[in-house]
Amino acid sequence: MGGKRVYGYREGDRSEYLAQFLLSRFSYVFPSPRQEDFGIADFLCILAKVEKKLVLPNNGYYVQVKSNEDDIIYDKDSVNWISTHMDLPLLIGVIDKKGANLKLYSTSKIWVGLFKKYCPDQLTIQLNKGTDKITVDIDEKNNTMVAQIGDPILSLSSDEIENQTNDCYDILLPWLEIDKMNIARRSIGRIYCSGYSHWTPNSKPTGYFNQYSMGPNYDKAEIDLAQILTALAHNYKHAKDKDSLNAVVKLLGRFPDYLDDHGKKFVSGKFKI
Repeated sequence: MGGKRVYGYREGDRSEYLAQFLLSRFSYVFPSPRQEDFGIADFLCILAKVEKKLVLPNNGYYVQVKSNEDDIIYDKDSVNWISTHMDLPLLIGVIDKKGANLKLYSTSKIWVGLFKKYCPDQLTIQLNKGTDKITVDIDEKNNTMVAQIGDPILSLSSDEIENQTNDCYDILLPWLEIDKMNIARRSIGRIYCSGYSHWTPNSKPTGYFNQYSMGPNYDKAEIDLAQILTALAHNYKHAKDKDSLNAVVKLLGRFPDYLDDHGKKFVSGKFKI
């Protein structure tokens, strides 16, 4: 297609240019080269905080850039990558080129659904709907999911971003940290995830909640819990906290198949105060 470019694609490119510029005020931004773009993560970002004359990196996250607030529809392969392989929180960035305005939406709520049904055939994300809703809609018959992810968590003009750099950091940080935990919990059976139920743009979220999922994979949590309890037992033993040690050892005895040599020695009484 030499000598020309489809107008819609070119406008999308320009939105990405502006998004990169605005994000760079409070993050280190690494664009996905065209050859490496697989359609979900336009940018890999590292949240940054300004302290005196230093810019300090913090949490990583992905951004998918959009030039409108239409529904975002992911097919089965895209959902599988998000649900199973995505290792950083995903934010949706909507750019208003005329006003040089950036809106960022957290996709944290999708984990409520993806912990119940880890790979639907289609996931639809709706912006500006369901801010106070902590559930997602699952159509079991058609194996599809709709997540209303609510209002933006950040909505600022270029000038506002320039003057409120650390405010952006403070607003984004709790969202990124909570989704880091949700992503980590995939490895322990997806038995619960966390989120926020109340927020307004440009303010820290409130209404922290845990959502519990019932499924066949809780043994993964038991495996991890056995190692955590063994580590706690060592610490209680070192601190000479006999009551806490006895309580942990009693619980350790519930997971004999998952104990390492240290755990077995606590349960047998070889390790004691």
